[in-house]
Amino acid sequence: WYQRRVHGNIVGGGNWSTPLLIHTDYGNAVPPPTTPKPYFMNSGPDQLTFGWTSVKDGGSQILYYGVLGNLTNNTMIAVYSQLFIRVDGLVASTEYCLKVRGVNTIGPGSYSELFCGRTSLPSIPDPPYLSPYPLSASSKSLTITWSPGKSNGEPITNYEIQRTDWWIDRSFYTVYTGNVNPYTESTNLLPATSYSFRIRAWNSVGWSNWSAPIDYVTDQAGNCGNPDDVLVYKNTKSSMKRNIQGCIIRCAASGASCVPPCINRTVGLSIPCAQCWADEGSCTLKYCVTECLNPTSQACQQCSKDNCFPACVICSGVPEYFFPP
Repeated sequence: WYQRRVHGNIVGGGNWSTPLLIHTDYGNAVPPPTTPKPYFMNSGPDQLTFGWTSVKDGGSQILYYGVLGNLTNNTMIAVYSQLFIRVDGLVASTEYCLKVRGVNTIGPGSYSELFCGRTSLPSIPDPPYLSPYPLSASSKSLTITWSPGKSNGEPITNYEIQRTDWWIDRSFYTVYTGNVNPYTESTNLLPATSYSFRIRAWNSVGWSNWSAPIDYVTDQAGNCGNPDDVLVYKNTKSSMKRNIQGCIIRCAASGASCVPPCINRTVGLSIPCAQCWADEGSCTLKYCVTECLNPTSQACQQCSKDNCFPACVICSGVPEYFFPP
């Protein structure tokens, strides 16, 4: 008998491997005896694992165990240095059989009795795994990707994605159903804002559980698309327009430079962001004097929207959807 172990590479010596016990052939060596009948170890809807007991080597070192059956498409598979075989990619609720024999340097032994096992019924998929980071992000969109979970016997054919909406304090709601990965969400997203996403998968058995939620953050943009000003937008959306109009009226005699500090004090927007809204007010006074004799009229709102909102969107970095009503 001899023991052998190895270690090392071109860089240097690693830890030693587990010793391998080998021996030279006996003078009267023969093929191994019949391998005991295999036994069942584990199953799933698309995999089976079978094991078997080692046999005496017949006086010649066992080289491998040969496995044969419809489990292996009736092709003999050599299994080295282990006493089990796992085969994936099987059909759910289907019987698979195998037999095993030991092979030494003299030749193969006799096959064991045939042993059969059945894959389990298909089940719902495992939840997909959302990437912890967006594939890409801008101030107006988020592109996310995921890895599928196990299909559990039936192919995954669909995904459902949900997200939250911080602006209206809305919990998870569906934004996408389909089978295209990655997915880009670009509907009414604020800059510098965190959105929570989750996903689940569908096969013919049903929907998986939801994945763990992942938070993704849009990029900052413009003079208002930052965390502080976006928070002010949300907290003052019912009073912001009225207070900005009040600053424009109060500052009419003092000049344009009066407006941004007034908006900063009364609304809470930063000076650079307040400047965008001061410019929007000046634009409205320039192009919409007649329409805005009544500042709350539909005509005033439409004139300001048509003539002044585009520049304010660019300056502020905030989409028009989030402008105060």
